[in-house]
Amino acid sequence: MTEVEPRKLLFVAEPAGIAHTARLNAIAEAVVYAAEDSAEVVFAVTPEQDETIATGSSVARVSYPAAESMGEAMRNYQDLLSDVAPDEVVVDGNIAAMLAVVREDIPVALVINSYFMPYHIGVAGEETTTMSNRAIAHFANGVLRYKLRSYAREANLPFGGDIDSILAGVPIIFPEWPGYIPLKRQLPNFNYVGPVILDRLEGEQPDFEQRALEQADCRPIVYVSFGGSGMPAEKLTEIVDQLSEKDYFLIVSLGRTASLDKLHLPEDNGIVAKYVPGLSASNAANVIVSHGSQGMVTHAIMTGTPIVCLPYNFDQSFHSYKAQEYGMGVNLHRLPRKLDFFRTYNPSWLKKYADGIPSRVAVEAVTEVLESSRYTQHAKQVQTRFGTVANGSRKAAEVILRTLI
Repeated sequence: MTEVEPRKLLFVAEPAGIAHTARLNAIAEAVVYAAEDSAEVVFAVTPEQDETIATGSSVARVSYPAAESMGEAMRNYQDLLSDVAPDEVVVDGNIAAMLAVVREDIPVALVINSYFMPYHIGVAGEETTTMSNRAIAHFANGVLRYKLRSYAREANLPFGGDIDSILAGVPIIFPEWPGYIPLKRQLPNFNYVGPVILDRLEGEQPDFEQRALEQADCRPIVYVSFGGSGMPAEKLTEIVDQLSEKDYFLIVSLGRTASLDKLHLPEDNGIVAKYVPGLSASNAANVIVSHGSQGMVTHAIMTGTPIVCLPYNFDQSFHSYKAQEYGMGVNLHRLPRKLDFFRTYNPSWLKKYADGIPSRVAVEAVTEVLESSRYTQHAKQVQTRFGTVANGSRKAAEVILRTLI
């Protein structure tokens, strides 16, 4: 009997943040487990991506350089494809990488948040719409289409700018719940797999939640995490310093925002680390203070924990408004949603506005959430609606093996 060579499957994460690397690594590990000997899995990371996410992973890794422009990114992805010579590719949130793979006529699957699809029906994914909301959604869809067409042109793709053909031509995996962000168009290749959590990171500290509860000694627990949001380290330090003056117990995950030598808390006042197991920390917390990324809002929903959001980019602003819409959180962007939504398309304007929000406003919002039971009630209602199970990596692996291999 002739031995069948395993298919080589390359995973490429968006180099913008830790979350993309972590969730794609979880999916890659699930594929390794499910495929057995039918696939050889390779995980591509840039030197700037945090290697601690992949530490202990069973997935082989290769490195490729980060890029400063779309053109440079396309060349880097071409070199990566030439070096690895994959049979199939899975990319996470990385439109440039996806287009590079499409151009080389290699089968590809895309893992991406659904808000990037140009099919919105309301402002920031609202479930109820008005005429004005639909008009703004139409504008948002136009902007997204323009950006995607620009990428396609730079990639020299033979689609003539028909972005619908591009999106319909690859399996698309949404690591979220169906209905979390309603879209007016659902394509046959859309696959909602639910939240993707890197269980290995949670398992490294199985007693974290219990340890935090014991150290808190009945004090309210505030979990602070801003990942790689773009927040200045000084601002994070200010927020933590002001929170530490209250009778709270803090869990602080520094991520890429600040270094351990810049922030200190007495041991009985909190836990400070570069990374903490996010789901365990969210479950222990009475309130989360965050940039409002999809990962943090997902953790808040899964654990039924209220969240205070200070978003720094389009992604974070979108999910911060979802938390506000559900009544389970506070979005510190105080402008009316319709005005603020336009600002999300200007990254420098959005960051400048976020930097200008005083740290005390975040602390006041924490106090408001802790003193009003309605936020926790709404968080528990949303938790009941969407559930607490995160088996998205297994479901994503099933989609990949079914559609690509």
